[in-house]
Amino acid sequence: MDNNVSKNTFCYKFFKLEVNKEYLAIEKLLKQHILESIQLYKSKFQLNTDFNLIKALIADKIVLCRFDNISSLNIVYRCAIAFPLANHWHLSPLTVAKNLREFLPIADVISTTQPILEFTVQIVSPGWIDFHLSDRALAVWLEEVVSWVSREGGDGGDGEDGEDKGDGDVFVIQYAHARSCSLLRLGHQEKLIKIKHKYYVWEIVEPITFTWVDTKGVFLLEHPREKYLLIHLLIVVDELITNSQKVNWFKLAHNLSEAFLDFWAECRIYGEVKQKTPELAQARLGLVALVQYFLYWVLQDKLCVLPLTKL
Repeated sequence: MDNNVSKNTFCYKFFKLEVNKEYLAIEKLLKQHILESIQLYKSKFQLNTDFNLIKALIADKIVLCRFDNISSLNIVYRCAIAFPLANHWHLSPLTVAKNLREFLPIADVISTTQPILEFTVQIVSPGWIDFHLSDRALAVWLEEVVSWVSREGGDGGDGEDGEDKGDGDVFVIQYAHARSCSLLRLGHQEKLIKIKHKYYVWEIVEPITFTWVDTKGVFLLEHPREKYLLIHLLIVVDELITNSQKVNWFKLAHNLSEAFLDFWAECRIYGEVKQKTPELAQARLGLVALVQYFLYWVLQDKLCVLPLTKL
């Protein structure tokens, strides 16, 4: 992202969205609420635009931003819908973006019975709408994904649409998967977690819930490599739940594997980390468990390769 974003930011808004199993795909969640804000915008200003056209326009207009500088990593979904709408309505993209921002959900109308994701919305010249995911939201999302995988095993498909890549192509993925399995087994031996083999993944029996924030409410996974791995987990979940037919699953799994191996090289779990901050060690094992599940799923159901648990 441009380092001058703050200089070009005109306004921002804090808002919250309910999350459930269907909307663990944050991209899908944001699309739904942006569509709602467009409908309200159209109604207020009496703009005639076919709803199906709007759905087509927004289909590829939200992306998870990629950052060159990993040391200052933030997790931001960027929406470009203001540009085609501005062209259609003969307005400036900045005007459309600012107005759409005003129709986004208001925090005080959200139910307290559902998990909440918190965002900060920024309007960036010439008309980008940036959704900054808060650390608290990341903690909520992680807990919901862990619960979803443990409870239902995700929505992993049946392998009918898989791509046979061959063992040579998937070595990095297989290595990352085997490494994640060994780290979970070691965590069990070190009594940080308790695991059992369930179907095709290592299910974490204890702790029942992970501690993602410390006693002061600070997100534990603050290391840049942890955030970078989280970005790739967000991408995989987005694609898994939206069930896109255009995904290159080999590339997606390879990127997740590389992010995981970088994380493992720089973010220790055992030794001093285990002794001084066992909650952090457990949280990192929670990330490892998610990586293991999603790599297994892609290898088996999408790449038609038997996942290896040891190398």
